[in-house]
Amino acid sequence: MNFSKIKLNAILPESKFVLKSFFPFYKYENGYKTDVIMGIKYQVVDILSFETFFVKVPVTTALIPLEDLQKPNSRYFVDFENPVVTFYVDNGRVAASISAESIQLIDDEEVVL
Repeated sequence: MNFSKIKLNAILPESKFVLKSFFPFYKYENGYKTDVIMGIKYQVVDILSFETFFVKVPVTTALIPLEDLQKPNSRYFVDFENPVVTFYVDNGRVAASISAESIQLIDDEEVVL
């Protein structure tokens, strides 16, 4: 397989992200899912383009408790360290996967629209 990588900010240079949900992602061996957690997959919304996507972060502890995210009117703005988009071919179609080294909360006041 031939993989192509590009930095996320080359595609979405002025992006601001709001955290929508998250869940663990697991290691696969020989096409089968194991019980080994490899990190957290965060679902975010780019508040400028309204694009929704997932970003894998290889850290097994969540940024915040899920209960806090699920509270009414909760809103958490986040940023990623070194987010990279990897393009690959899956069943004859081009697909993309996004990963980052880490995720950080950013202050609401830092988010300027």
